[in-house]
Amino acid sequence: MATTTVLESETITGVQQVTLPESANTAAKFTLPIQIAVVQEASVTSDTPITDKMAKDLPAWGAAVSACLKDKPAFVRVVDDQTAPFMVGGSEGKIRLNANNKPICAS
Repeated sequence: MATTTVLESETITGVQQVTLPESANTAAKFTLPIQIAVVQEASVTSDTPITDKMAKDLPAWGAAVSACLKDKPAFVRVVDDQTAPFMVGGSEGKIRLNANNKPICAS
């Protein structure tokens, strides 16, 4: 199941949140285009933030990398020049893009 916030410019009914059903949607049931992007953290310039913080503690580094590999990306829905959170499975992911557009996990 996916959930997203409805932007003010997208509604005339005042609905603030939309949940997309878990079942498969056919074109006849779902016709609105959705543009999804991975959240970018432009303030993070490192390609290896976990290694930068935990290079000397190998067990902690391994645990952080393993946790990152099991996580999912943080998504936003893009509407013109605005974004709205787009959560899959009820929670926001932790993987984001850094300033260089590389996927990273903050440690």
